[in-house]
Amino acid sequence: MLASSPHIDGSLLPVVTSCWDLGITVSSDLSFSKHISGIVSRANFCANTIRLYFVPRDRDLIVMYVRPILEYNSVVWSPSLLQDIIGYALSKYNVASQMLA
Repeated sequence: MLASSPHIDGSLLPVVTSCWDLGITVSSDLSFSKHISGIVSRANFCANTIRLYFVPRDRDLIVMYVRPILEYNSVVWSPSLLQDIIGYALSKYNVASQMLA
């Protein structure tokens, strides 16, 4: 706990566990695990929706809608924890296998 609570102009600032800024979620311990799990679930949902409702081998839809979800600002949040690397790699594998199926 901090010795003094943060104030600006007499107003107490809230303490948060994560912050979403410019499309990236950063937790209070500066890890990107919450962000990576969010993009993995969004990418899987989008890929599964495309697979269900469109021609199975429509690679253009996957490239247009799923890849940007997985690759947006990836230089900033590059996964470093093993669980994040595995989750991200599995999501990319699932998307790639759907493109080839």
